[in-house]
Amino acid sequence: MTEAHRRIDEGVQRGPRKKPGPPKGSPRRGGTGNAIIPRKGIEGDQAIYSALIAYSQGYTLTEIAEQYKVTERAIRAWLLNEVPDQYRNAQTLGLLQHIADADAGIAEAKELRDVVLLACAREQARFARMDLERRRPHLYGPKQEITHNVQPVFVINAALPQDLQVIDLPSDAVQQLDKPNP
Repeated sequence: MTEAHRRIDEGVQRGPRKKPGPPKGSPRRGGTGNAIIPRKGIEGDQAIYSALIAYSQGYTLTEIAEQYKVTERAIRAWLLNEVPDQYRNAQTLGLLQHIADADAGIAEAKELRDVVLLACAREQARFARMDLERRRPHLYGPKQEITHNVQPVFVINAALPQDLQVIDLPSDAVQQLDKPNP
């Protein structure tokens, strides 16, 4: 090394470098981690049911995720996507609870007269309502009903006037009329 590139001091002593990203064994790094969510069978159905009941009773997704030892993002995807049809009612109750919590946040922001908190709570309420409308469009989505009442009117006069006469033509005369003239 040349004299111009040589350091005067030895620099700051550092320990071993840590690898960036989630810790080893984490479900996000491909390991099994401590996840105890059963995915299939009776145990999976019971876990879904108990998690959805806790969600509809007002427990946060963070608390439910801690119970099952997974991330909040994983429990959100698990509860909102992978539920069997018999648990749709509990899932709907949880989504309604989300709306109620957002409305309570708006009321609290109004009492505190905090404009920033009010704007945040309003956005949370708007998202909660949109989420419910998209997940349950048959119950809470916008209704579009178009009714057509069209009744055709036909007027048929069956009686012929007295001054009309029926003309009988031979069958070959009709054929001659269809042929073009040379």
